[in-house]
Amino acid sequence: MDEVLAQVKEATAGRAVPLGLPSWCQPIVLGTEDFIEVQRRGASSSWAGFIQYTDAAGEPSARRIICRSISGYGRPETVTAFCYERRAHRTFRIDRIQELVCLETGEVLDPGQHFNQLWLHGALKVSDKTLTDIGRILVFMARCDGQFHPLESDSIATAMERYIVRFGGDDRTFETACKNINKIAPDSFDFVKALERMRDHPEARSLSRLLLDCVANVTAADGVIDAKEVEWASVVSETLKVMATA
Repeated sequence: MDEVLAQVKEATAGRAVPLGLPSWCQPIVLGTEDFIEVQRRGASSSWAGFIQYTDAAGEPSARRIICRSISGYGRPETVTAFCYERRAHRTFRIDRIQELVCLETGEVLDPGQHFNQLWLHGALKVSDKTLTDIGRILVFMARCDGQFHPLESDSIATAMERYIVRFGGDDRTFETACKNINKIAPDSFDFVKALERMRDHPEARSLSRLLLDCVANVTAADGVIDAKEVEWASVVSETLKVMATA
């Protein structure tokens, strides 16, 4: 944690530090109470960051979080996230977040503006929810071995471009998705839920064929096939092959 804080301090001093999302972003075993939060996950689920937070008693704390949902009346007021310091889901008032930093880029963000964008447009800040789900699936596949190789990131960008060419979209959507794809850390629940939503897509058959090919490309992109990648790729294959032949 001290190393992360030191890097964040460098980033907030104006230096562009590629912090990366470390092993704490890997899937974890959730407690019974956390499964309630799984059912409440929103479009913003999987965005990862660092916050300096002050609670109702005025006590400051540093937290590494992965966003699960954002709530409010007419505007975003609270963010529910998995907190790696508490190893559980916590709800944070956005107006009590003193500092917000993207752990992947070191970028210092305005909490109100950033969570409003996530609230309106989802984790990749694009209106195409299927594209966001494809991003979740492919990033999970890339991160599940504890690494996120630049070649895997390039392969995901190629996959999103193929989706936009096939199913529609514009350059701005593609550029925004590519800009944000490395900033998410989907867990196994995000991954499975995204796969489930693929089944309800109007063009599920064509989409599944594209996704099967893209998963294979991402898995092989860094030249190393990890056992976890094989395990999760089999989940994708079993789910999507049924759709592809339906």
